[in-house]
Amino acid sequence: MASEMKERFYERLAEVKPLFRLTDPFIKFIKEDHIGEFQFQSGLRMIPVEVVEKYGARILQDENEYMKYSDPKYDIFRMIWEKHFEGYWKDKLELLEQCLTPVCDNITPMEVYNRSNDLEIKIEKRSLLLKPEPKLVEQKHTRVSGQEKDYLFVRTYWIDQDGTKKRMISRHIGERFENIQKEVMDLFHNMGYGVIRDYKSGNGKIYDVVIQRGDMKTVIEIKMVNKDIFTNLFIFNELLKKFEEEYPNG
Repeated sequence: MASEMKERFYERLAEVKPLFRLTDPFIKFIKEDHIGEFQFQSGLRMIPVEVVEKYGARILQDENEYMKYSDPKYDIFRMIWEKHFEGYWKDKLELLEQCLTPVCDNITPMEVYNRSNDLEIKIEKRSLLLKPEPKLVEQKHTRVSGQEKDYLFVRTYWIDQDGTKKRMISRHIGERFENIQKEVMDLFHNMGYGVIRDYKSGNGKIYDVVIQRGDMKTVIEIKMVNKDIFTNLFIFNELLKKFEEEYPNG
């Protein structure tokens, strides 16, 4: 996707690259694009109530109609993802500038190294938030009665403060697929939105889920055509909470 911060980073890198050896591990890290062409999909269509009332529910149900009336700013998760995408390239630019700053009398080389190392770890963590690596694992459990029950776990990785990638999250989500609407409603509720089920609009239409913050009411249409999309949204939300706990200032 187009990114002003990404363009600024590569412009600056082109200016200073002659100062580094191409085999330098730092250059290898700084040049790596961890996100690549990955595009986040929430599996949710979000349109303000007044827009749906004006043009009809078909704009949520038909993909071509939805593309005509949708706006990226309506997609809350997409906006969050794009904010962190910009943050990823902003951190990379900061790391590059940090390594070009001469050591001053009031800061030691070790302090420069520690700051750079901390920022590298933050960049790697944000890259896992932006492009998670979830894995679905099916397991069978035999109950005392002798009956077998299938369990579906989703596992993904995080990075500890030493910079080591570890499996940090493992959640049983099998039952969640059975009631995705409830999961989506809980997700928005936990984010501080008012959540209304079976919302009756001014034109008499009833919408399954509407979220509200202030005066803004948004209709949510769930379009998760497979488990992968739901898994990505679920894991993105889990990693987002973890990232914000560790980096409250972004």
